[in-house]
Amino acid sequence: LSELIKDQVTHTTADITNELDHQKVVLGGTIKEARRITTKKGETMCVVQLEDMFGSISVTIFPKAYEETTELWAEDTVVIIRGEVQVRRDEAGIICNSATPVKAVEEEMNRKQYHVWVTLHLGGNDERSISDDKLKVQDLYRCIQDRPGRDHFDILVANGEWQMRLTPGEDTIHYCTELHQKIETILKHGDALKVHVVER
Repeated sequence: LSELIKDQVTHTTADITNELDHQKVVLGGTIKEARRITTKKGETMCVVQLEDMFGSISVTIFPKAYEETTELWAEDTVVIIRGEVQVRRDEAGIICNSATPVKAVEEEMNRKQYHVWVTLHLGGNDERSISDDKLKVQDLYRCIQDRPGRDHFDILVANGEWQMRLTPGEDTIHYCTELHQKIETILKHGDALKVHVVER
């Protein structure tokens, strides 16, 4: 989630403090605990908890903004909220000026999750083969690191007698057909690429 919305937001829930009172901010996250309220004038407004990976914060949507975005305020909807920090009773919250759904995020969160296994077979012990194998591993790492996401990968190196894992600590990728084809262009004869759907 954070990878998909980080370019669109200015702050996370953890950044919102009393010192930011009246400052304009853009946050992204998932709606939790949506509560509709009828005002004395008979208009509808809404108060929700917006949750991201750092915590949650209260967001108030007054009638005018609510009327323009009514369909968004349902639990588990992923949204980008533009608004202003308001401190009340020594607690910072957000007054929402506008909001947009993040369809790409919803699709990403709902799609299948994959685990990619790449097996590289070493070419030999001579200098040329070792150099080629090193380049192959570097190309593979570069290809994978260009696409962070919610899927995971493992790299295995084998020579016919033994097998070793080379998976780094940061083992996440965004698996797609284009990435699959890119990895295949790096692999040589004897190498293998297997993809499993992760059961959730």
